[in-house]
Amino acid sequence: MILFLTALLLLFAALEAYTLHDGLSHITFTYGPDVLCTEPDAVFHTRLVISNTGVLPVSYVRATVFLPRSLDKNAEETKEDPFRFLKPASGAGRLLSDRQEINERFFIYGRRRVTRKVESRIAKRGVHLFDSAQLTRGDFLGLREISKTEYGTSYILVYPKRLESDEYSQQLESFLGETAARRFLMRDPILTIGVREYTGTEPMHTISWSATARRSQLMVREFDYTRDPACTVLFCVSGLGPLENAVMDRCCSLARSVCEALTAKGIAVHFHTNAQLYGHHARDVFSCQAAEGKEDALLEALARAQNAVSCSAEDLALNAVRTEGDNTAYIIIAPSMNIHTRALVDTLDNYRGAASPSLVLTADSLAEEEGSFTKTGVSFAEVDFSFSKTEGSFKEAGK
Repeated sequence: MILFLTALLLLFAALEAYTLHDGLSHITFTYGPDVLCTEPDAVFHTRLVISNTGVLPVSYVRATVFLPRSLDKNAEETKEDPFRFLKPASGAGRLLSDRQEINERFFIYGRRRVTRKVESRIAKRGVHLFDSAQLTRGDFLGLREISKTEYGTSYILVYPKRLESDEYSQQLESFLGETAARRFLMRDPILTIGVREYTGTEPMHTISWSATARRSQLMVREFDYTRDPACTVLFCVSGLGPLENAVMDRCCSLARSVCEALTAKGIAVHFHTNAQLYGHHARDVFSCQAAEGKEDALLEALARAQNAVSCSAEDLALNAVRTEGDNTAYIIIAPSMNIHTRALVDTLDNYRGAASPSLVLTADSLAEEEGSFTKTGVSFAEVDFSFSKTEGSFKEAGK
């Protein structure tokens, strides 16, 4: 009996020493969304994988996961590993200022993993971070805990919502009609494809005097434009307060809707903004181009756009004039017709004169219809979240 107890004590001591020495070297944990970008309220999945690469089972591992506060979860447990064993959880989540913290305990056999796939939605535009997780393992005798923090750069971009208001579309249609007429009246790089009889409505500079002399009647040239129609969209956030997130989201929605309406008509969009973009290196003006089916750069910029400015409204206008010149129409999108917006318009007029038309669209001029803008973010106040083996991950437990 004494020999048996001695052997048992030696075995316990060896296992205790092994767990203290091994620590969390054989425990890996990854989590994050399965897509890089998504539409507002569109379904995506947050994957959580914890693995034991060692031979011996681990009786106690606690994972503390940090999720974006705006994440709305409808969890579902996956069946990828039929041999895994999940210990019932008793931990509950709590709400932090900008993220949710969820604790869960696991029992994992050797060479096994636990995989969770959480059906998720995010309504708020922006960059949502899955930035860190903490792992804690107990020793064999349950006397000590070993912890480490896993830092990651996983995130998901949520695009701005499309507008459902018709007010901006009426202004845009009128502006496009005026632009098309002015384009016909102004001299442009064109290709003459023939002549036809003068009807009295054509501008005088289109009359072909050589053809008129040959045919003894007024003849005008017919043209084929060699340049595709283009429009420059200036998104100015100057004058926007740091807490005016709802106005910023409305501006981004307006910018997206306008650019998509232009590209749908075959118009090449040149986009410039003085908004700082989260995760991008500092620059004075961010610029990109968009065509139908190729709006990825534009949508990513609108998802990353923040209230802070990278340059003044005047510098935004000067950059656009130097880049695009006079052979384009300008659409200005701003929070309101404030002094910064007026300065931008004045700068364009001073350098362009009446060369091409411009249109100013402001977020505060749009009537916010019910259903056009759903409430941003999801409130989780006074709600605890925990894992549940029988009913899925992240079950609401305190509702």
